[in-house]
Amino acid sequence: MQKAHRATGDATPRPVARASSRQRRSRHASRRSQRCRAARRPLRPGERNCIRTPARHPLDRASARRAAAAPVVRPVANGGHDHHGPRRRGGTAPGGGGRAPAVLAPGASSGSARDRRRRRPGREPLAARRRRQRPRRGGGCRAASLDRSADGSPERAADSAPAPSAGDPAADPRRQPQTGAAAALRAARRHPRRIPRRSLPRCPARPQGSGRRPLAALSRDPSGLLGRASGASRRATVGGRRPGAAVNARRLPCRRRLLSLALGVACALCFGVTSVASAQLIGTVGTDPSRPSGTDGRGRVLLYAPPVLSPGSSISHWDLTASPNLLMEPSISVRPQPLSVDITSGALRDMGWTTGGGAVLVPIYLDGGGQGFNHPTLGQPRRAALAQALQVWGQVVTSSVTIEVEVRFDDELECSDTGGATLAQAGPTFVFQSPFGEFPDTWYPGALAESLAGQDLSGNGPNPDRGDIQVTFNPRIDQQCLGPGTGFGYSLDGVVGPGEISFVSTALHEIGHGLGFLNLVNEQTGELFQGLPDVYTWFTRDNVLRRLWAMMTPGQIRDSAVRTGEIAWDGNQANRQARNLLDDQPVVRVDAPSAAAQQFLAAAAAFGPDVQTTMASGEFALARPPLACTGIDNPGALSGRIAIIERGECLFVDKIQAAQNAGAIAVVMVNNQPGVITMGGDSGTIDIPSLMISQGDGATLIDLTLDPPIGGDDDDDDDDDDDDDDPPNEEPSVCMAGDTQVCLRSGRFRAELGFVLAAGDPPGLAQATLLTDDTAYFTFLAAENVEVVVKVLDGCSLNDRFWVFAGGLTDREVELKVVDTETGRVRLYRNQLGLAFEPIQDTGAFDTCPG
Repeated sequence: MQKAHRATGDATPRPVARASSRQRRSRHASRRSQRCRAARRPLRPGERNCIRTPARHPLDRASARRAAAAPVVRPVANGGHDHHGPRRRGGTAPGGGGRAPAVLAPGASSGSARDRRRRRPGREPLAARRRRQRPRRGGGCRAASLDRSADGSPERAADSAPAPSAGDPAADPRRQPQTGAAAALRAARRHPRRIPRRSLPRCPARPQGSGRRPLAALSRDPSGLLGRASGASRRATVGGRRPGAAVNARRLPCRRRLLSLALGVACALCFGVTSVASAQLIGTVGTDPSRPSGTDGRGRVLLYAPPVLSPGSSISHWDLTASPNLLMEPSISVRPQPLSVDITSGALRDMGWTTGGGAVLVPIYLDGGGQGFNHPTLGQPRRAALAQALQVWGQVVTSSVTIEVEVRFDDELECSDTGGATLAQAGPTFVFQSPFGEFPDTWYPGALAESLAGQDLSGNGPNPDRGDIQVTFNPRIDQQCLGPGTGFGYSLDGVVGPGEISFVSTALHEIGHGLGFLNLVNEQTGELFQGLPDVYTWFTRDNVLRRLWAMMTPGQIRDSAVRTGEIAWDGNQANRQARNLLDDQPVVRVDAPSAAAQQFLAAAAAFGPDVQTTMASGEFALARPPLACTGIDNPGALSGRIAIIERGECLFVDKIQAAQNAGAIAVVMVNNQPGVITMGGDSGTIDIPSLMISQGDGATLIDLTLDPPIGGDDDDDDDDDDDDDDPPNEEPSVCMAGDTQVCLRSGRFRAELGFVLAAGDPPGLAQATLLTDDTAYFTFLAAENVEVVVKVLDGCSLNDRFWVFAGGLTDREVELKVVDTETGRVRLYRNQLGLAFEPIQDTGAFDTCPG
């Protein structure tokens, strides 16, 4: 037989291409399959391509019967490759190769060709239609998906059913349903790579409106209960079921849909109420009794860093936050008398002053005629108030040399009713580098240097007529620059009326700076005065760097100068005096949800109820507008809640009064700059507590109020934060003493010390030695070289806590671990490599007291 080449018309005889061996095998297999169907017998052993096969597929009989309603899809006999042989019954579509498998009408069974010719195209048998509409107990076409894994191997979605055992009726091939879907699946299981994926059976599409959602889908998707599912949601079904529904979930008949719908709506409403209830930020406005106000965690009095550093003004140096007379704002303690210099006397003793009285302070007036202290009406009360302040300091410090104080008024000091004012500024006139002080090569203020030297050092200087201290007051305060009704109050006892500022307290404050309570550092550059430290820098400690200013570089001092809340006074006299004077630290605490639980340091207002005795707990709410200067637009949201208001544009008393009128139970004022201040003002009608928090803490609190987190930490300690540095607790155990651990307080507490000698060295455990029942020490360099001493004290009768005290004589990296073996609670105390060991005075270590 000759065949012309169609492309060229060449009539050259060409041999006819013979069928490949694969094509011949496919033809023979097809004929064998036809003979098997005609004889209606199962495939004999060794036969491969007959539809009826003894292989057991995990589909049960009921699932196979349901699959009969699926469109019948028959794969091409040659495994998906094109075959140009004669068309066979039940094979490929007319005119086609095997790439387009034939799909019969829905519901068509795998009967003979004669049965299929009797049916009208597209018509579904009545029995098949009833079976399809019957409530289903399985997962529909659960096994009708076959995917391939990443390595190309087939994966069957529901191939987890156990293989039938011998004798099981389900294993009998004669009981297998004769459906095209089941046959294709069994063929796919036996020869998965011979069946194209597109030829596998698909789940039958449900007519619109006839779908029934299982109960599991109702309970998992309450948002879709009200209203009919859209076309998009119908297309989102997977394998005849909606995403999220259980595979074997029973589909409910129509008469039970109302009950399921009601149940789903009830669940949705329940879940909705729960989510609303959890989206509340609950907290407390009050105090922290475990921490004195104005101190750090070690009991050191914090120093106040002004937000703007202005050289030469009174805000260019540090003030004690706990001193109401040495600090106009914030004023932490309210208990000292108006004429008391409180803990400042302890700070002066730390610097070298001898206290107890006996000093004489005299004024030198520098004002011109009719001005300042020579004013025709205000001059006399100003002089009397200044004399009172000088007398108070004369009863505090001791000096054999008369202390001369230059005073005057200068209207160049700033003042405005919106930006605040500089009430006064002061400092020493002379400084001396004296050999008689405790610290060599250190500057001492003139009055302190003369007191230590016992002679008048300034009289021999270039300006012998100048005083030792100079103080400048702001005359614009009496011109009501802070608003109507404001000004200095000149009462001698320090008690003033509404809107007035005590002149005696202001003078006490400034004279204290002249006596030496200030530094000589240029805080904008960090440069020391003429390259040498002053006595104040030897007591100014940066808690972040854990160093004194006198031992820091200019860059470190510059960065430290604005680190409010991290700079403390490192003097024993002042800190010991502060313990008996300071109130409990005002705080704003977030209690719930536990994931947001934390505490913000705050400053109490100078008006309203005393926060030391008045607390408020409730939900936080944001005021609208945030400044609350034009009233409250959302009184309903503030009623019965703690109002959050931002500082600015109007008086504090006006803001808080507006919140009180709206029904707020307390007010948290968010500062518009770093740090906190005491909110000044006077009001006899405010009866709710109010506290101020810093700008950064306020931003955190506002964010938490807008979007409270859900849940909490999983640890067992009392801390509700998720700090990764929190030590994990241990299981309760019995303390066993050894070479590297000791048992304290009759074996209840276990202590051990880890150490690292140098960077890169492996860690080790120190040798432990018990001294008494509550005290032990550790060594790691030599047995006679004591490195760290630890003591556990019983403070349950004082503050319901066990205390941990420790001291060290090392600068190595160490980690002290103390464990309460009865409860498993753990406390870790670390010292960084290269830094001197800081004393540990943890009076709140373990809240595990009995009872």
